Amino acid sequence: MLPFVQGQPDLMARQLADDLYCRLKQLPVQNPKLYIQSYESDEAQARTTMALLTHYLARFGDVLIEKKQTDADLTIKGKTHRISGNLQQFWILVQPAEAASALPDISVSIYLLSGPAQATATGAVPAQKERPVRVAKSAGVLQIITPRKPSLCGTRHPWRSGERVLNGQAAIPKQGCFALEIAAPTESRGFFFKKRGDGALFRLAPSECRHLGVRSSRNSNGKTLRLPSRHRRGVEGVLHSDDHSGRETYYAIITNDDRSAGVVAAHLALLPESCHGYEDPQLNAEELMSWLQKLDQLMLEHASNVAWTSRDIILSNANNSLINIY
Repeated sequence: MLPFVQGQPDLMARQLADDLYCRLKQLPVQNPKLYIQSYESDEAQARTTMALLTHYLARFGDVLIEKKQTDADLTIKGKTHRISGNLQQFWILVQPAEAASALPDISVSIYLLSGPAQATATGAVPAQKERPVRVAKSAGVLQIITPRKPSLCGTRHPWRSGERVLNGQAAIPKQGCFALEIAAPTESRGFFFKKRGDGALFRLAPSECRHLGVRSSRNSNGKTLRLPSRHRRGVEGVLHSDDHSGRETYYAIITNDDRSAGVVAAHLALLPESCHGYEDPQLNAEELMSWLQKLDQLMLEHASNVAWTSRDIILSNANNSLINIY
């Protein structure tokens, strides 16, 4: 997971709520009752995120929020851990409300990139206003593009009926198909990868896979990058969701100079490719964590020339996928 920046507590809360819900659904309990402890911290963004978490968990009808801990199956609390410099990890820890419970402990986390604190002469750390960390030009919104006729997804010409952009919350058939588009500065480079529901990571671009070419179209505001390219001969030019996964996350990284582009490309080259539906995870859990931590460091070191964004695809049990902006 790439780091959030200051000023994004709403996005952080949504991400944590969705991740936590996926973990809760794996527990051997129907309609779990949750008690959320009040969060005491000097980190304003973390406090706001924790407060918003209740709202986003309440969206799921089969999760109940209790006002008393004695009425709950599980207790939720937040914890912030500073990794290095201005990179922090914000954890949501879930534990059984009763020590004798057979339910396991679970946890989810996100990363937060914040401005470094400056100590005063007395050693106290002054309060700081939340402000965005300096990053490259905005990566914008990673758009999901689908054919107007989903029935064409299994054909060689899925786009012949036209296309549409899915904004906000939208639904596509589970067997549907889509492409990714993002606006970028003219001289920038774009990189794409995905995270499967089981946590496995796969490189999408750059790629040696024939159907994963990226098309760059210039316009008055810069250019638009599309993955996969729509107009490659003999190639259907679509991405397909993983039917066996409850959720996928697609990431776009935009770089503004050759040095940061080379660093990002070299790091992405360590990931296995996703090609024509074939995906071999290759990296184990420890290696995935190491790769993500290194990516966090690279994003921090090249923050003035790198931007990122992502979109989640959440597959429903009703042969639908809900697509949300993050």
